[in-house]
Amino acid sequence: MWRDRTAMGISFRVALFSGMAFLVGGCGGGGQIDGTPTYVLSPDGKSVLFEGAGEGGGDLYDLDLRTMAVRLRVSTGGADYYPTFSQSGKAIAFVSGGEAYRIGISTVAGHHDIIPLQGIKPRSGPTFIGGSSRVAYTEAGRQRDYSFGGKVWDQWDVYSVSVDGSGVERLTSAKYPKIGRPHMVAGSNSLIYAAYTTGGGSIYKLDLASKKVSKLPVSEVAIRSVTTTPDGKTIAYLGNPVVGGAGYQVWRAAIDGTSARQLTRDNISKDEPIISPDGRHVFYLTVVAEGRKYELWQIDIDGKNARRIADSGLFTNPLKWRP
Repeated sequence: MWRDRTAMGISFRVALFSGMAFLVGGCGGGGQIDGTPTYVLSPDGKSVLFEGAGEGGGDLYDLDLRTMAVRLRVSTGGADYYPTFSQSGKAIAFVSGGEAYRIGISTVAGHHDIIPLQGIKPRSGPTFIGGSSRVAYTEAGRQRDYSFGGKVWDQWDVYSVSVDGSGVERLTSAKYPKIGRPHMVAGSNSLIYAAYTTGGGSIYKLDLASKKVSKLPVSEVAIRSVTTTPDGKTIAYLGNPVVGGAGYQVWRAAIDGTSARQLTRDNISKDEPIISPDGRHVFYLTVVAEGRKYELWQIDIDGKNARRIADSGLFTNPLKWRP
C-alpha cells in the first residue's frame, strides 16, 4: 500500500548525493494526495529516480534506462519521496518522513546542519530555482475537517528558501485547496504549477521577480501535474474535461497555454507527466485497476509511439523487478 501523505509528522532530512544534497520535505496534501508514486528524470535523461513501495517502501531508487538495472540511491530511515534534481545534476531534493518539519543540507564529507522552519506544517513539491542556490516548495496553511472523515491540509502556497536554510520567502498568497509541484521555466525567471481553486484546476505561471501570477488559458476543466520542456517553450500536463472525473489524460500546449493537443487517448487514467531532457518524449504513469498500482510509460511529444517502460513491479518491489 502507498503511504498516507496527509498524515502528520513529515520532516526535512538529509541525504548525500554527488557532493551536496539537501531536502525540502512535507506531506502530500498538496502533491500526490492519492498516493501516486513520484519520480523524476535525471538531467541527462539516462535514468529515472523514483520512490519505492511495498518491499522497497520508504527509499529512493535509480532505474538506468539503458540497462534497465535498478539500484538503491537514498535511504534515510524515513519515508522518502518527491525527488528532484538540481539543474547540474549534482544535488537532489526530496521529501522525507520524520517527527518535525526541517530543512537540511549535507556536504560530501557527510557533515550537515538541520535548520528548523517555523511551524509544524506540511511542505511538499521541492524544485531548485536560481541554479542550485534556492529551493521552491509548497506549504499548507491550515488543517480542516474532511467531508469523508478525518483531517486534510489546505490553503497551499508557494515558498522558497536558500540552501543554507535562510531567507524563507512566501511567493504566493492564493491559499489554494490543492497544488502540484512547481517547475522552473527555462530561459525565464518564473515558475509554472497546477493548482485547484473553486470550480476545478488550472495552470499558473509565477514571475519570481514581481510575484505576479498569471493563469494560462487551457480549456480543460480539471488540470493537474504540469511540466515543461528544457527550452521552456512547451508544457505537458494532465487534463480532464470533467471536474472530479477519473479520466485524466496527457496533453501538451505552448508555454502560454495555447495550441493545446491531447497526447494519450484511452479510458485509463494517467498521472505525473514529465518531459524528457531532450524534449522528444513525455514520460507518465498509467493507473493499473487492481489495487491502484502504476506503470511507467513513454510517448513521443507528438502523441505517437506510446510504450510501457516498466510494469507496476518497478515501484512495488524495485530491487527484485525485471523488465
